Amino acid sequence: MFKIIPILNPDGVARGYYRLDTLAFNLNRFYLNPSRHEHPTIWATKKAIVQQSEEYKNLFMYLDFHAHASKKAGFMFGNFLSDTQKQSDNITFAKLVAMNCLNFDITECNFSDKIMTVKDRNG
Repeated sequence: MFKIIPILNPDGVARGYYRLDTLAFNLNRFYLNPSRHEHPTIWATKKAIVQQSEEYKNLFMYLDFHAHASKKAGFMFGNFLSDTQKQSDNITFAKLVAMNCLNFDITECNFSDKIMTVKDRNG
C-alpha cells in the first residue's frame, strides 16, 4: 500500500521557495515535533503516518522526495537508525533504486547521524 502526498509546502513553492513555506520554516527540520499551527502540513503528515502505522502494524518506510537546485540526479537523505537491520534496509533500498534508475546517484545519498541534525541558515 502506498500513500502519496504530492507536496508538503505548496504555499512556499507558489512563492518560488525551494524548502521554505510562507512563514520561512524549512519544513524538513520539524518532523520530530511539528506544530499544528506553524507547520500544518508536516503535523498532518506525521499524524497520518503514525495512524497508518498503528492501524496496519506494518509500516516499512516513509519517503520524502526532493529535488535539488544544484544537483542533476536523484538522491536520498535518510535517517540514521541504530537498529543495524533497519539501517541496512535504508541503504539497500537506495542501492536498489540506483540499480534500476539511470538518473539516480547513489554517491550523493547520505544516511548518517550528522545529516539528521545539520542546521541550515535559519537554524
